[in-house]
Amino acid sequence: MLRPFPLILVIECLLLAGCKDPLIDPFASGKHFTVYGYLNAFDIDHSVRVIAVRRSPENITSPAVPHAEIDAVVTSMDLTTNAPVRWTHSLQQLDDGTYGHIFNARFVVREGHRYRLVIRRSDGAESTAETTVPYLGPPVGEPARITADSVTQALIWPGAGVPDKIVVVYCAKPVGSFSCDPIEIDYGRAGRRTSNGWKVTVNLKRDLDFLRQQLGVDSLLPLELSTAEMEFTSLDKDWKAPVGEFDPDVFGQPGALTNVENGFGFWGSVARGVRTWTPDTAALDALGYVPPE
Repeated sequence: MLRPFPLILVIECLLLAGCKDPLIDPFASGKHFTVYGYLNAFDIDHSVRVIAVRRSPENITSPAVPHAEIDAVVTSMDLTTNAPVRWTHSLQQLDDGTYGHIFNARFVVREGHRYRLVIRRSDGAESTAETTVPYLGPPVGEPARITADSVTQALIWPGAGVPDKIVVVYCAKPVGSFSCDPIEIDYGRAGRRTSNGWKVTVNLKRDLDFLRQQLGVDSLLPLELSTAEMEFTSLDKDWKAPVGEFDPDVFGQPGALTNVENGFGFWGSVARGVRTWTPDTAALDALGYVPPE
């Protein structure tokens, strides 16, 4: 089951809600369309909302009003393979009761590939956007840091952009037990960018103390850590916070972030990596855990 992604939900909100955008100048020269959407590397169904820049706001209250029609053809191209896709238009009712122009396409998105979206008017005017889908290599673990008060281990995800969601999943059991239930710990958007990738520091002492509480196991009873894995959801590298911090209210302002040429809005991409990870043996020893055989 896919989890909600806070930053992606901002784009989904703009995709599915009415937009009364005070920051967009409808008379701006050379601006043709506003675009909201993203490519999802772990899905095959993709959507993008397109709003024509007009002299009057798009407020489609029924399929019979003039703005219920749009002069636009949407295509995308995998610039790595030169494979084109034409998107299908539909007029959909949005969460606020109005209608919007939604274009849909069904295709496999490849990690590491760059895609170009083109919205073309019948007179040849175009708005375009490009995104490179993150490619997540296996995380590289650094040696654990062990002190009297803490035990931590850092992992670096090569190729990752800004994270939208990081989850660490442990499976621990009393020694001699035959099965275990996975326990998730949400790390949110923890970490920082380094020259080698995104670095996440896992607080093993805190996490494994939490596992003991969840399992109802005394701190003196040895436990076996059967598996550990990290799920990392990465936004593309162009998907930056507008003022250096992730404030969804700021991020959601249409004028705060855009990668659309001859238009407004944002079209990005997201990928998810799930990798089994082996905590440092010295760290497990320090915490009284038995590594898996």
